[in-house]
Amino acid sequence: MKDIHGWINLFKPKGITSAHAIRHVKKLLPKATKIGHGGTLDPLACGVLPLAVGEATKTAGYAIAEQKTYQFHVLFGFSTETLDLEGKEISRTNIIPSKEALIKACEYFRGPQYQTPPQFSAKKIKGKPAYAYARSGEAVDLEPNQIDIKKFSVDEYVGAQARFTVTCSKGCYVRVLAQDVADYLGTLATVTELIRIQHGPFHVKDTILLDKQRKISYEELASFYMQPIDYVLDDIPGYPITALQARDIRQGKQIIIDEIPSVSSKRIIRLYEEGQVLRAFAECTGCVVRPKRVFNVQSMESNDVDNC
Repeated sequence: MKDIHGWINLFKPKGITSAHAIRHVKKLLPKATKIGHGGTLDPLACGVLPLAVGEATKTAGYAIAEQKTYQFHVLFGFSTETLDLEGKEISRTNIIPSKEALIKACEYFRGPQYQTPPQFSAKKIKGKPAYAYARSGEAVDLEPNQIDIKKFSVDEYVGAQARFTVTCSKGCYVRVLAQDVADYLGTLATVTELIRIQHGPFHVKDTILLDKQRKISYEELASFYMQPIDYVLDDIPGYPITALQARDIRQGKQIIIDEIPSVSSKRIIRLYEEGQVLRAFAECTGCVVRPKRVFNVQSMESNDVDNC
């Protein structure tokens, strides 16, 4: 049973945490030294949960930075302490907005802005998640995130319930967005359903169900459902290096790559030994290349190397 490194596009069902989903996957991958996820989903939420296995965990920061698309349902007229159906109701109102008002609100909230994470969130405060403080009745100060709402639309509106689709940057909380829309319209709202349909290159139509994953073999998972380490790195230019240069990179030494276009600022590139095996992330200034993260893999399939 060989070690495997790469990405699994898992469909997380409702009712379990992202950490719980990882524990299920670990049982199927006993030789995987590390498994992490690219962005937490609340227990109420379902959908795309990219899982990084082995050396792919070193690329998780780049996957997490990718934009995400959600579909979510909002019921107007009441609010809860968690901003979704997981929490107890705290307030009600008879004010129900029109569809026209919702469309205008979507237009208003598009673009760059600051958003404060909810008290019931996994945001860490002094090493402890904010929800741990909230559950004990202690409010904490949370720093606003700078986010960008790329697209935001109301797809359906029946009675007091609307279905929205939003494409947003890292750091955006859909529950807070729903609350902000309600505040803007002078009403209250609660998220009743949430599905992440896309996270960077991972799409819901390509996910593997947790129940199905439990029934397939280790070899089948590795052969047919595992994406390569560099699956999330298409926007980072790649360059080939020789075996001798790869040895220097593994030893933490800098190398020279004359083919790199000259730029004044530092930037990140990826390095492939003989153009095939991903060996490292590196930082380059001009043609001087210094390793940042080295990948300890013997062989792997990789995407075509660009810019070379």
